[in-house]
Amino acid sequence: MYAGSRRTFTALLSSMIKKGKIGLVRALTRRNASPSFCALLPQEEGEREGWAEPSGFHLIPLPFADDIRAAPIEDGFRGSWSHPFTLPRILFAEQRTGS
Repeated sequence: MYAGSRRTFTALLSSMIKKGKIGLVRALTRRNASPSFCALLPQEEGEREGWAEPSGFHLIPLPFADDIRAAPIEDGFRGSWSHPFTLPRILFAEQRTGS
């Protein structure tokens, strides 16, 4: 731990929360590992559903361009969403009629 690192960490965290900003960082998570770009997402201290959530940062790894691939596109259909059971009924009717 370095002298003043806790104060610097707290100042960075509170400033990012106040300004509503996230950070773009180059992270080295282990020794002898290659660095990766990550999003640094600040989190305020709070309590949710009886659990205390400490303040700090979330480190979210970002993919490189060659890691992103297109999702396969399959033929789809349109159905009415007026009733929550409409989609299963349409699928069942298509299977019975063979269309």
